[in-house]
Amino acid sequence: MRIIRFRASDGRMVLAEDHLDGAATILLDADGILGPRQDDLARRAILRGKRALVADDDEGIRQTISATLARLDCECTICKDGAEALRAIADHELDVVVSDIVMPHHDGYEVFAAAKDRSARLAVVLITGFGYDPNHTIVRACEHGCEEILYKPFTPQQLIEKVADAIRATANGNAGHLVRGIERVRTGKVLAPLMPRDILCVGRNFGSRESVGDLELFMKPRSAVQDPLGPIVIPPAHGAHGDHDVAVEGELAVVIGTEASKVPEADALQHVLGYLAANDVTARRWQRVDSPQAWMRGKGFDTFCPIGPAIVTPDDLPDPDSVTITTSVNGQVVRRGSTSQMVRTVARIISEVSSVITLYPGTLLLTGAPPGMTSEPMAALRPGDEVCVEIDGIGQLVNPVVQG
Repeated sequence: MRIIRFRASDGRMVLAEDHLDGAATILLDADGILGPRQDDLARRAILRGKRALVADDDEGIRQTISATLARLDCECTICKDGAEALRAIADHELDVVVSDIVMPHHDGYEVFAAAKDRSARLAVVLITGFGYDPNHTIVRACEHGCEEILYKPFTPQQLIEKVADAIRATANGNAGHLVRGIERVRTGKVLAPLMPRDILCVGRNFGSRESVGDLELFMKPRSAVQDPLGPIVIPPAHGAHGDHDVAVEGELAVVIGTEASKVPEADALQHVLGYLAANDVTARRWQRVDSPQAWMRGKGFDTFCPIGPAIVTPDDLPDPDSVTITTSVNGQVVRRGSTSQMVRTVARIISEVSSVITLYPGTLLLTGAPPGMTSEPMAALRPGDEVCVEIDGIGQLVNPVVQG
Protein backbone atom coordinates (compact mmCIF):
# COMPACT_ATOMS: atom_id res chain seq x y z
CA MET A 1 0.00 0.00 0.00
CA ARG A 2 1.13 3.57 -0.76
CA ILE A 3 -0.14 6.13 1.77
CA ILE A 4 -0.36 9.78 0.77
CA ARG A 5 -1.62 12.86 2.55
CA PHE A 6 -3.35 15.74 0.79
CA ARG A 7 -5.58 18.72 1.27
CA ALA A 8 -9.14 18.00 0.17
CA SER A 9 -11.39 20.54 -1.57
CA ASP A 10 -13.12 21.29 1.74
CA GLY A 11 -9.80 22.10 3.41
CA ARG A 12 -9.45 18.85 5.39
CA MET A 13 -6.12 17.08 5.71
CA VAL A 14 -6.75 13.57 4.37
CA LEU A 15 -4.76 10.34 4.47
CA ALA A 16 -5.45 8.06 1.53
CA GLU A 17 -4.25 5.02 -0.36
CA ASP A 18 -2.61 6.29 -3.54
CA HIS A 19 -3.71 4.64 -6.79
CA LEU A 20 -1.08 6.38 -8.99
CA ASP A 21 -3.78 7.64 -11.34
CA GLY A 22 -4.67 10.85 -9.52
CA ALA A 23 -7.31 9.11 -7.39
CA ALA A 24 -7.12 7.77 -3.86
CA THR A 25 -9.15 5.78 -1.33
CA ILE A 26 -9.50 7.68 1.93
CA LEU A 27 -8.05 6.16 5.09
CA LEU A 28 -10.08 7.24 8.08
CA ASP A 29 -7.24 8.92 9.93
CA ALA A 30 -7.43 12.49 8.72
CA ASP A 31 -5.08 13.80 11.41
CA GLY A 32 -2.21 11.61 10.27
CA ILE A 33 -1.78 9.96 13.67
CA LEU A 34 -0.09 6.59 13.24
CA GLY A 35 0.27 3.45 15.29
CA PRO A 36 -2.10 2.02 17.93
CA ARG A 37 -3.93 5.32 18.46
CA GLN A 38 -4.74 5.43 14.78
CA ASP A 39 -7.17 2.52 14.81
CA ASP A 40 -9.02 3.98 17.80
CA LEU A 41 -9.38 7.39 16.17
CA ALA A 42 -10.39 5.82 12.89
CA ARG A 43 -13.01 3.61 14.51
CA ARG A 44 -14.50 6.64 16.24
CA ALA A 45 -14.50 8.51 12.93
CA ILE A 46 -16.32 5.71 11.13
CA LEU A 47 -19.12 5.79 13.74
CA ARG A 48 -19.89 9.49 13.40
CA GLY A 49 -23.29 10.10 11.85
CA LYS A 50 -24.18 6.40 11.65
CA ARG A 51 -27.70 5.09 12.38
CA ALA A 52 -27.73 2.29 14.94
CA LEU A 53 -30.42 -0.02 16.30
CA VAL A 54 -29.85 -1.14 19.90
CA ALA A 55 -31.90 -4.15 21.08
CA ASP A 56 -31.66 -5.64 24.59
CA ASP A 57 -34.22 -6.55 27.22
CA ASP A 58 -31.92 -5.24 29.96
CA GLU A 59 -32.59 -1.51 30.33
CA GLY A 60 -29.16 -0.82 31.85
CA ILE A 61 -27.33 -2.39 28.92
CA ARG A 62 -29.57 -0.61 26.41
CA GLN A 63 -28.78 2.72 28.02
CA THR A 64 -25.04 2.01 28.23
CA ILE A 65 -24.83 1.08 24.55
CA SER A 66 -26.98 3.95 23.30
CA ALA A 67 -25.19 6.52 25.48
CA THR A 68 -21.77 5.35 24.26
CA LEU A 69 -22.78 5.50 20.61
CA ALA A 70 -24.60 8.81 21.04
CA ARG A 71 -21.39 10.41 22.33
CA LEU A 72 -19.91 9.59 18.92
CA ASP A 73 -22.83 11.26 17.11
CA CYS A 74 -24.60 8.01 16.29
CA GLU A 75 -28.39 8.21 15.91
CA CYS A 76 -29.81 5.36 18.02
CA THR A 77 -33.13 3.53 17.79
CA ILE A 78 -33.72 1.63 21.05
CA CYS A 79 -35.72 -1.62 21.29
CA LYS A 80 -36.56 -3.59 24.42
CA ASP A 81 -37.28 -6.95 22.75
CA GLY A 82 -36.99 -8.91 19.51
CA ALA A 83 -40.42 -7.91 18.20
CA GLU A 84 -39.60 -4.19 18.44
CA ALA A 85 -36.24 -4.86 16.80
CA LEU A 86 -37.80 -6.60 13.79
CA ARG A 87 -40.28 -3.76 13.27
CA ALA A 88 -37.51 -1.15 13.55
CA ILE A 89 -35.37 -2.99 11.00
CA ALA A 90 -38.28 -2.97 8.57
CA ASP A 91 -39.17 0.69 9.19
CA HIS A 92 -35.79 2.46 9.51
CA GLU A 93 -32.73 3.06 7.36
CA LEU A 94 -29.89 1.70 9.45
CA ASP A 95 -26.12 1.24 9.28
CA VAL A 96 -25.66 -1.20 12.16
CA VAL A 97 -27.72 -3.42 14.46
CA VAL A 98 -26.46 -4.17 18.00
CA SER A 99 -28.58 -6.93 19.52
CA ASP A 100 -28.61 -9.27 22.50
CA ILE A 101 -29.18 -12.92 21.57
CA VAL A 102 -31.61 -13.79 24.39
CA MET A 103 -34.71 -11.58 24.26
CA PRO A 104 -38.49 -12.04 24.50
CA HIS A 105 -40.50 -12.76 21.32
CA HIS A 106 -37.57 -13.07 18.89
CA ASP A 107 -33.95 -14.01 19.61
CA GLY A 108 -30.74 -12.52 18.31
CA TYR A 109 -30.50 -14.88 15.35
CA GLU A 110 -33.91 -13.80 14.11
CA VAL A 111 -32.84 -10.16 14.47
CA PHE A 112 -29.63 -10.95 12.57
CA ALA A 113 -31.55 -12.73 9.79
CA ALA A 114 -34.02 -9.86 9.45
CA ALA A 115 -31.18 -7.37 9.21
CA LYS A 116 -29.45 -9.32 6.47
CA ASP A 117 -32.72 -9.80 4.61
CA ARG A 118 -33.13 -6.03 4.66
CA SER A 119 -29.59 -5.42 3.36
CA ALA A 120 -26.43 -7.48 3.11
CA ARG A 121 -24.52 -4.27 3.88
CA LEU A 122 -26.33 -3.76 7.18
CA ALA A 123 -23.72 -4.54 9.85
CA VAL A 124 -24.67 -6.68 12.87
CA VAL A 125 -23.08 -7.08 16.29
CA LEU A 126 -24.57 -9.80 18.51
CA ILE A 127 -24.14 -9.60 22.29
CA THR A 128 -23.93 -12.63 24.55
CA GLY A 129 -22.81 -13.77 27.98
CA PHE A 130 -20.78 -16.91 28.47
CA GLY A 131 -23.85 -18.98 29.39
CA TYR A 132 -25.37 -21.92 27.53
CA ASP A 133 -26.81 -21.09 24.12
CA PRO A 134 -29.40 -23.85 23.45
CA ASN A 135 -30.40 -22.44 20.06
CA HIS A 136 -26.76 -22.16 18.90
CA THR A 137 -27.46 -18.57 17.91
CA ILE A 138 -23.81 -17.51 17.75
CA VAL A 139 -22.71 -20.51 15.69
CA ARG A 140 -25.55 -20.11 13.19
CA ALA A 141 -25.07 -16.36 12.87
CA CYS A 142 -21.32 -16.70 12.31
CA GLU A 143 -21.91 -19.39 9.68
CA HIS A 144 -24.16 -16.95 7.82
CA GLY A 145 -21.86 -13.95 7.99
CA CYS A 146 -22.33 -12.18 11.32
CA GLU A 147 -19.54 -9.60 11.46
CA GLU A 148 -18.84 -9.30 15.21
CA ILE A 149 -19.68 -10.93 18.57
CA LEU A 150 -19.49 -8.87 21.78
CA TYR A 151 -19.24 -10.77 25.08
CA LYS A 152 -20.62 -9.52 28.38
CA PRO A 153 -19.33 -7.84 30.43
CA PHE A 154 -17.81 -5.33 28.01
CA THR A 155 -16.30 -1.87 28.23
CA PRO A 156 -17.39 1.16 26.16
CA GLN A 157 -14.10 0.90 24.25
CA GLN A 158 -14.79 -2.75 23.35
CA LEU A 159 -18.25 -1.77 22.16
CA ILE A 160 -16.82 0.98 19.94
CA GLU A 161 -14.27 -1.41 18.46
CA LYS A 162 -16.83 -4.11 17.66
CA VAL A 163 -19.43 -1.76 16.16
CA ALA A 164 -16.92 0.15 14.03
CA ASP A 165 -15.22 -3.03 12.84
CA ALA A 166 -18.59 -4.51 11.86
CA ILE A 167 -19.43 -1.43 9.79
CA ARG A 168 -16.01 -1.53 8.18
CA ALA A 169 -16.34 -5.24 7.37
CA THR A 170 -19.63 -4.77 5.54
CA ALA A 171 -18.26 -1.75 3.68
CA ASN A 172 -15.05 -3.12 2.27
CA GLY A 173 -13.67 -6.11 4.14
CA ASN A 174 -10.53 -6.33 6.23
CA ALA A 175 -8.38 -3.24 5.84
CA GLY A 176 -5.38 -4.42 7.85
CA HIS A 177 -3.50 -2.07 10.16
CA LEU A 178 -5.04 1.04 8.63
CA VAL A 179 -8.80 1.49 8.76
CA ARG A 180 -9.83 2.10 5.20
CA GLY A 181 -12.78 4.17 4.06
CA ILE A 182 -14.92 3.51 1.00
CA GLU A 183 -14.72 6.92 -0.62
CA ARG A 184 -12.60 7.14 -3.78
CA VAL A 185 -11.63 10.74 -4.43
CA ARG A 186 -9.46 12.86 -6.69
CA THR A 187 -6.43 14.04 -4.79
CA GLY A 188 -5.73 17.72 -4.25
CA LYS A 189 -2.42 19.27 -3.20
CA VAL A 190 -0.23 16.38 -2.06
CA LEU A 191 1.41 17.01 1.31
CA ALA A 192 4.17 15.29 3.25
CA PRO A 193 2.76 11.81 4.02
CA LEU A 194 2.87 12.52 7.75
CA MET A 195 3.91 15.16 10.25
CA PRO A 196 6.47 13.15 12.24
CA ARG A 197 6.42 13.02 16.00
CA ASP A 198 10.23 13.12 16.01
CA ILE A 199 12.85 13.09 13.24
CA LEU A 200 15.93 11.07 14.19
CA CYS A 201 18.81 10.87 11.73
CA VAL A 202 21.71 8.41 11.52
CA GLY A 203 25.06 9.80 10.38
CA ARG A 204 27.96 8.05 8.60
CA ASN A 205 25.99 4.88 7.92
CA PHE A 206 27.63 3.81 4.65
CA GLY A 207 30.87 1.83 4.55
CA SER A 208 32.27 -1.40 5.93
CA ARG A 209 30.09 -3.35 8.36
CA GLU A 210 33.27 -4.81 9.85
CA SER A 211 34.22 -1.41 11.29
CA VAL A 212 31.06 -0.42 13.11
CA GLY A 213 31.66 2.39 15.58
CA ASP A 214 29.35 4.20 17.95
CA LEU A 215 25.97 5.15 16.54
CA GLU A 216 25.99 8.75 15.31
CA LEU A 217 22.56 10.24 15.87
CA PHE A 218 21.13 13.73 15.48
CA MET A 219 17.68 15.29 15.15
CA LYS A 220 15.87 17.61 12.79
CA PRO A 221 12.94 19.74 13.99
CA ARG A 222 9.44 18.93 12.73
CA SER A 223 9.32 22.43 11.25
CA ALA A 224 11.92 21.32 8.69
CA VAL A 225 9.42 18.99 6.98
CA GLN A 226 8.56 19.93 3.40
CA ASP A 227 5.95 18.47 1.04
CA PRO A 228 6.66 16.60 -2.18
CA LEU A 229 7.03 19.26 -4.92
CA GLY A 230 7.36 21.96 -2.23
CA PRO A 231 10.39 24.23 -2.50
CA ILE A 232 13.66 23.91 -0.63
CA VAL A 233 14.20 27.47 0.58
CA ILE A 234 17.76 28.79 0.82
CA PRO A 235 17.81 31.01 3.94
CA PRO A 236 18.30 34.75 3.43
CA ALA A 237 21.89 35.96 3.64
CA HIS A 238 22.86 37.40 6.99
CA GLY A 239 25.95 37.75 9.18
CA ALA A 240 29.03 35.65 8.67
CA HIS A 241 27.00 32.85 7.10
CA GLY A 242 25.33 34.65 4.26
CA ASP A 243 26.58 31.97 1.89
CA HIS A 244 24.92 28.97 3.50
CA ASP A 245 26.46 26.41 1.08
CA VAL A 246 23.32 24.23 0.95
CA ALA A 247 23.69 20.55 -0.03
CA VAL A 248 21.30 17.60 -0.29
CA GLU A 249 21.40 13.96 0.81
CA GLY A 250 18.71 11.51 -0.33
CA GLU A 251 17.97 8.84 2.28
CA LEU A 252 15.62 5.96 3.06
CA ALA A 253 13.31 6.98 5.90
CA VAL A 254 11.51 4.57 8.24
CA VAL A 255 8.11 5.36 9.77
CA ILE A 256 7.55 3.75 13.18
CA GLY A 257 4.06 2.29 13.53
CA THR A 258 4.03 0.82 17.04
CA GLU A 259 5.90 1.86 20.17
CA ALA A 260 9.43 0.46 20.29
CA SER A 261 11.54 0.37 23.44
CA LYS A 262 14.61 -1.86 23.87
CA VAL A 263 13.59 -3.91 20.86
CA PRO A 264 15.72 -6.93 19.86
CA GLU A 265 17.08 -6.65 16.33
CA ALA A 266 15.19 -9.81 15.30
CA ASP A 267 11.86 -8.16 16.19
CA ALA A 268 12.61 -4.61 15.06
CA LEU A 269 10.90 -4.63 11.66
CA GLN A 270 7.61 -5.58 13.32
CA HIS A 271 7.44 -1.98 14.58
CA VAL A 272 7.65 -0.46 11.08
CA LEU A 273 4.59 1.09 9.47
CA GLY A 274 6.37 1.84 6.21
CA TYR A 275 9.10 3.61 4.29
CA LEU A 276 9.48 6.80 2.29
CA ALA A 277 12.14 8.96 0.66
CA ALA A 278 13.71 11.81 2.59
CA ASN A 279 16.15 14.58 1.80
CA ASP A 280 18.53 15.61 4.58
CA VAL A 281 19.19 19.15 3.36
CA THR A 282 22.16 20.80 5.08
CA ALA A 283 23.60 24.31 5.25
CA ARG A 284 27.25 23.25 5.36
CA ARG A 285 28.63 26.63 6.44
CA TRP A 286 26.94 26.23 9.82
CA GLN A 287 28.46 22.79 10.32
CA ARG A 288 31.92 24.26 10.06
CA VAL A 289 31.39 26.32 13.21
CA ASP A 290 32.74 24.69 16.36
CA SER A 291 29.41 24.76 18.14
CA PRO A 292 26.75 22.03 18.48
CA GLN A 293 24.01 24.65 18.31
CA ALA A 294 25.31 26.01 15.02
CA TRP A 295 25.80 22.50 13.62
CA MET A 296 22.20 21.63 14.47
CA ARG A 297 20.97 24.86 12.91
CA GLY A 298 22.59 23.85 9.66
CA LYS A 299 20.30 20.81 9.57
CA GLY A 300 17.16 22.45 10.86
CA PHE A 301 16.15 25.37 8.66
CA ASP A 302 12.53 25.37 7.48
CA THR A 303 11.99 23.12 4.40
CA PHE A 304 15.27 21.25 5.06
CA CYS A 305 13.55 17.85 5.36
CA PRO A 306 11.39 17.08 2.31
CA ILE A 307 9.70 13.66 2.65
CA GLY A 308 7.52 11.60 0.34
CA PRO A 309 6.11 10.98 -2.15
CA ALA A 310 4.22 8.28 -0.18
CA ILE A 311 4.58 5.89 2.74
CA VAL A 312 5.09 2.44 1.21
CA THR A 313 4.04 -0.30 3.63
CA PRO A 314 6.28 -3.34 4.26
CA ASP A 315 4.15 -5.66 2.12
CA ASP A 316 5.22 -3.60 -0.91
CA LEU A 317 8.83 -3.10 0.26
CA PRO A 318 9.69 -6.35 2.06
CA ASP A 319 13.49 -5.87 1.99
CA PRO A 320 14.50 -2.32 2.92
CA ASP A 321 18.15 -3.38 3.02
CA SER A 322 18.49 -3.84 -0.74
CA VAL A 323 17.09 -0.73 -2.42
CA THR A 324 18.95 1.85 -4.50
CA ILE A 325 18.93 5.52 -3.47
CA THR A 326 19.74 8.09 -6.16
CA THR A 327 20.00 11.84 -5.58
CA SER A 328 20.11 14.12 -8.64
CA VAL A 329 20.37 17.86 -9.10
CA ASN A 330 19.07 19.18 -12.43
CA GLY A 331 19.16 15.63 -13.79
CA GLN A 332 22.80 15.01 -12.82
CA VAL A 333 23.41 12.23 -10.31
CA VAL A 334 25.33 13.49 -7.28
CA ARG A 335 24.82 10.53 -4.92
CA ARG A 336 23.91 6.91 -5.55
CA GLY A 337 24.15 3.80 -3.43
CA SER A 338 22.25 0.78 -2.13
CA THR A 339 21.01 0.27 1.38
CA SER A 340 22.90 -3.02 1.21
CA GLN A 341 25.99 -0.82 1.76
CA MET A 342 24.70 0.59 5.05
CA VAL A 343 26.89 -0.04 8.09
CA ARG A 344 23.76 -0.67 10.12
CA THR A 345 20.67 -2.38 8.69
CA VAL A 346 17.24 -0.91 9.24
CA ALA A 347 16.52 -3.49 11.96
CA ARG A 348 19.79 -2.74 13.72
CA ILE A 349 19.13 1.01 13.64
CA ILE A 350 15.71 0.53 15.24
CA SER A 351 17.14 -1.84 17.85
CA GLU A 352 20.08 0.42 18.78
CA VAL A 353 18.08 3.64 18.87
CA SER A 354 15.24 2.07 20.86
CA SER A 355 17.75 0.83 23.45
CA VAL A 356 18.12 4.43 24.66
CA ILE A 357 15.20 6.34 23.10
CA THR A 358 11.61 5.11 23.03
CA LEU A 359 10.33 5.31 19.46
CA TYR A 360 6.69 6.33 19.46
CA PRO A 361 4.26 5.87 16.56
CA GLY A 362 4.86 8.50 13.93
CA THR A 363 8.60 8.79 14.60
CA LEU A 364 10.69 9.16 11.44
CA LEU A 365 14.15 7.56 11.21
CA LEU A 366 16.50 8.77 8.44
CA THR A 367 18.97 5.95 7.83
CA GLY A 368 21.85 7.85 6.20
CA ALA A 369 22.98 8.92 2.73
CA PRO A 370 25.32 7.19 0.27
CA PRO A 371 28.57 9.07 -0.42
CA GLY A 372 28.89 11.43 -3.38
CA MET A 373 29.74 10.19 -6.86
CA THR A 374 33.18 11.90 -6.75
CA SER A 375 35.70 12.84 -4.10
CA GLU A 376 34.90 16.51 -4.68
CA PRO A 377 32.31 18.20 -2.43
CA MET A 378 28.90 18.56 -4.00
CA ALA A 379 28.25 21.98 -5.54
CA ALA A 380 26.02 24.19 -3.43
CA LEU A 381 22.38 24.48 -4.43
CA ARG A 382 21.28 27.60 -6.28
CA PRO A 383 17.83 29.10 -6.87
CA GLY A 384 16.28 27.48 -9.92
CA ASP A 385 17.82 24.04 -9.26
CA GLU A 386 15.60 20.97 -9.01
CA VAL A 387 16.44 18.11 -6.67
CA CYS A 388 15.19 14.55 -7.14
CA VAL A 389 15.57 11.72 -4.63
CA GLU A 390 14.56 8.39 -6.13
CA ILE A 391 14.31 5.12 -4.17
CA ASP A 392 13.47 1.75 -5.70
CA GLY A 393 9.94 0.72 -4.82
CA ILE A 394 9.04 4.11 -3.34
CA GLY A 395 9.30 6.57 -6.20
CA GLN A 396 10.62 10.08 -6.71
CA LEU A 397 10.70 12.98 -4.25
CA VAL A 398 11.12 16.13 -6.34
CA ASN A 399 11.66 19.64 -4.94
CA PRO A 400 12.63 22.94 -6.62
CA VAL A 401 15.12 25.28 -4.97
CA VAL A 402 14.23 28.91 -4.28
CA GLN A 403 15.84 31.82 -2.47
CA GLY A 404 14.30 32.82 0.84
